[in-house]
Amino acid sequence: MEILLVLGLVLLILGPGRFSVLGKSVKKSVKDYKDELKDDDTISRN
Repeated sequence: MEILLVLGLVLLILGPGRFSVLGKSVKKSVKDYKDELKDDDTISRN
């Protein structure tokens, strides 16, 4: 519940435009991290 409150306040302060940019950035970071883990796993198996 507190997380939703904090996210709502961040959305109000930063505005919806910046919030979507932040979301895209986080999504890209997570994707890059997962790709790195997959690469490391493939290398360690060989």
